[in-house]
Amino acid sequence: MYDVNKKEDTLLHIACEAGDEGMVTFLIENGIDLDTPNKKGLTPLHVAARYGFINLVRHLCLAGCDVDKTNRGIRADVTAIKYGHPDIASLLDKLRNPIQRENYIKQLQPTHRPIDRLHIRLLGHCASGKSSLINSLKSGIFSFGFFRRSRSQNYTAKREPSIELDVTSKHGSLSFEYSDSEYEGTQGVEWSRGNVGGECIFWELCGREEFLASYHYVLTFQQPAVHLITVSLREPLTVQLQQIKFWLRFISDRIASTNFGFGGKYNDLKVILVGTYAPEPLAPNSNSGSLLAPLLPFLKEFTPILGDEPQMVAVDATNPSSPGLKLLRSYLNNARMEFLESALVWTGLAESWRSYVQSLEVPPVMLTQEEFLKEVRKINPLVSLEHCRHLGLQLQNLGECMLLPGNLIVLSPEWFWQDVINWQLSLEQRGRLGGRTTGVYALEDFQARCPCPAGQALQALQAVNLCVPCEVDDDEVEYEIPCLNLVERLPGLWEPWKPCSNILPHTGLRLCPSEAPLYHLIAVFPHLQAQLRKITQTWDPSNSDLYQWWRGSKLCIGPCESIITFEEEEQSCIEIRVRGPRGTSAQCFALFSIILDAIETTIELVAPGMLLERYWLSPSQLREYDEIIYSWEPTSIISALIDKGLEEATLKNPLNSREESVWEIVGCGLPLIENCLPGPKQPIKQIKAAVQRRLAQMLDPPDRHGRDWCLLAVRLGLGDRVAQLDSTVDSPTLRLINTAGADCTVGSLIQQLRALDREDAVHLLLSYTPTYILSTTTDSETGSNLSR
Repeated sequence: MYDVNKKEDTLLHIACEAGDEGMVTFLIENGIDLDTPNKKGLTPLHVAARYGFINLVRHLCLAGCDVDKTNRGIRADVTAIKYGHPDIASLLDKLRNPIQRENYIKQLQPTHRPIDRLHIRLLGHCASGKSSLINSLKSGIFSFGFFRRSRSQNYTAKREPSIELDVTSKHGSLSFEYSDSEYEGTQGVEWSRGNVGGECIFWELCGREEFLASYHYVLTFQQPAVHLITVSLREPLTVQLQQIKFWLRFISDRIASTNFGFGGKYNDLKVILVGTYAPEPLAPNSNSGSLLAPLLPFLKEFTPILGDEPQMVAVDATNPSSPGLKLLRSYLNNARMEFLESALVWTGLAESWRSYVQSLEVPPVMLTQEEFLKEVRKINPLVSLEHCRHLGLQLQNLGECMLLPGNLIVLSPEWFWQDVINWQLSLEQRGRLGGRTTGVYALEDFQARCPCPAGQALQALQAVNLCVPCEVDDDEVEYEIPCLNLVERLPGLWEPWKPCSNILPHTGLRLCPSEAPLYHLIAVFPHLQAQLRKITQTWDPSNSDLYQWWRGSKLCIGPCESIITFEEEEQSCIEIRVRGPRGTSAQCFALFSIILDAIETTIELVAPGMLLERYWLSPSQLREYDEIIYSWEPTSIISALIDKGLEEATLKNPLNSREESVWEIVGCGLPLIENCLPGPKQPIKQIKAAVQRRLAQMLDPPDRHGRDWCLLAVRLGLGDRVAQLDSTVDSPTLRLINTAGADCTVGSLIQQLRALDREDAVHLLLSYTPTYILSTTTDSETGSNLSR
């Protein structure tokens, strides 16, 4: 590997002189000699030291180069000093001891010992026994009577004969309130360690409404994990069902739909249903999960996270020796063994770091990536940025750190949840000194209500999208925390424009999930407000304005206005309305698109698996400012667009008997845009990942009448590829979608599914297909689009 030049440089010399880390890595991996000198007697280490490439010096030393080799009696560290690189000289000086150097190298090599720490997350409503369950699991089987007996000791379960899904009683409401004045529940997220057949990390998520907006990160930052959904068996079956369905949907909404297998199954997710306050003893020979069995027929849609054979236990959470807890421990141990197959392994660096942190008088609670790297190099100077990132993943797997967006490393999860998240979002703390109803704080104001350094806390809140810095003046910054905004809506924010002619652009839309929209959207809306604030940071403040209040925002740019509100009455939803004066149709359409982009970004960030149905509002009624405004279901609009264009497809408003075209409904009064196509024209490859997962859940399992993915492939002209698409591990439906050409559209897929009488899949596509797409290259395999 020599280059033909007068210096007789090897390729490694040339790469080191150029500072090309990628090439140096490639050459070392392919066995190039590390210590070959060139004509001047310089080794590659001398060259890297001369030109100041310290990362290349680390790489060469880690690969085993000779740090003592000289060029005419001069070592590489002396060369570094000569050319003004004392940091390289210091590094090489630390590596001159061969035993120490070998120890540094060994620390960075993986061992064969897996990290077997099990992460257990507990979710459930208040007073569902989460804390008692954790205490019993930690205590082992020889602590009978250790805990104070709960009132469940003499409780006799009274089972409902059947489940009525149209519950109208008070018990049937999905409430997060708990009225027992003696109840002292968990605040936010509580983090703790324990041992259940091995080391475990417990994450207890409190069932209070005000903390829901912070749970997206704890449910996604470390996979795989076991999720225990607790429900009190004291509640009627209808309430148990509603609570379990809520938490199952809450979990699945927060898992990105990119890693799923056959039938839409989540690969790194395990969920166990736990009924607490079970009567004891149970009936002889009874299964401890039988008390939850009546709920299973109503949980079929959650098979991808519950599995084909859901794991359920009924326990007396205060009795560590109860049969239900023994069964739960066995489930957890089985999960641990299953997860070991893909677990990270220990390195000496991880063990050395843990010892180093324990030796510190005041360990750091949070560091940036650069600060973390600097600290780690105090232990091992050979550590590269990649080694540092891998160490972060190991520590996160151990439950001893959290890797936040923005290259932040939280080294104390307990600090992050207790002193930052829980403290700030707690209702009890909102009235403290420094509390502001606007949720906007200067640094010193925030410090008055913060139990830790405000700068660090605000940095952490920004990383999880709960806080946005806003420049007030050139040298002044304020911080907006939408979760703490308690301002009531001012009157007159959306006064009717009278008279309002048909030429004034008015458009509106309601977005809502199909189930329990109130509490699912409560967790999302503050993040949307944060996203809107981020967007407007770059806008001209003299031509734009964003005013925000509790569950509402008004965004204006130029003469155009929009109002985004979280509506609770009837079916809860996020409602958007946009309006503008004559001649501003294009600006209104652009403003509406900006808001939709903000919502899409928010969903992707907080709940990537969440699907929202879009109900378009009647523009004629919006102009008339009617008190009740009709909205069309997405299924009606998409059905109308399958065979017709945006201008040809019309829908009748039953409230005012007017016929309105789809483009009149969505287009803000613009003439039809040239590259705007009906949603059913979208290629199936561009269907949202969350919709693809649900299609896989419906079409992957064999159908007794053959109405599954296989016959669908034949009808789509891919019959010759059935053998290639077939799989029982991966999703054949997903493979089918990725194989189809650009001419295979959502509309054609709906038609073929109708021919197969798969109305479940048809309804899914009609509900979540975008109304229109702005296509840049419609006839290309890789064409992109913006879907609305």
